[in-house]
Amino acid sequence: MKYSTLTLCGLLMLTSFAVQASNFSAGGALAVSDPGYRNMRTEVLPVPLINYEYGDFYIHSLNAGYYLFRNSENDLSLTTGPGTLRYTPSDSDDSRMKQLDKRRLSVMSGITMNNRFSLGTLRSSATTDISGNSGGTTAEMAWLCPLRSGSLVLTPGFGVNWHDSQYNRYYYGISASEARRSGMRHYSPGDSLAFSMELSAYYQVNKNWYLTSSVKATELGGTIRESDMVGSGGSTLFVAGAGYNF
Repeated sequence: MKYSTLTLCGLLMLTSFAVQASNFSAGGALAVSDPGYRNMRTEVLPVPLINYEYGDFYIHSLNAGYYLFRNSENDLSLTTGPGTLRYTPSDSDDSRMKQLDKRRLSVMSGITMNNRFSLGTLRSSATTDISGNSGGTTAEMAWLCPLRSGSLVLTPGFGVNWHDSQYNRYYYGISASEARRSGMRHYSPGDSLAFSMELSAYYQVNKNWYLTSSVKATELGGTIRESDMVGSGGSTLFVAGAGYNF
């Protein structure tokens, strides 16, 4: 299956934890993503890892934000960045999928909150599309539990994701005209609620260099799995790379 470079923006949540020892770090990673679409060709893609903070402004990979409030236990920020889905018909090996309309990337903007406790961190976010592509809204809540051993930090987590019907219709719906062209079933999904699991690893090689990797698996909601565009019951994202703290 082939994965759009833009689907890899989902790694932003998985790699931003790499800002550990410096206000500025840069590096690169390789990523593989499966959004769950039917018969898409596999591709490994390069992704920049850039983390920078200046006052309350920050850049985490491809995501920019501004802290409205933060202390050692909590932070709340406004954030803007690319979404996680795009569909290009020519990328599919399925003749019916090739007849569908192109689904463009959404630019998602909203709020992100982190609440840190002795046993872990609660991460919450709510974003809406400001590009006019999907026009949809998404929300996520996840519990992350960092486990430290010397220079190694392993962070398992699990969460719940919500997508509204407008978001789902754009990326997984099949219009009447598409159905006539492709022979697929006309479908208009509603809201969806799904669960995800993730595991991140961070290793501080020395004062400056670090290694990072992460994997996230998300169950596609039932209303999404019923779409003829979907070839599996879940989506996955894997990324591994290295960076330098300045």
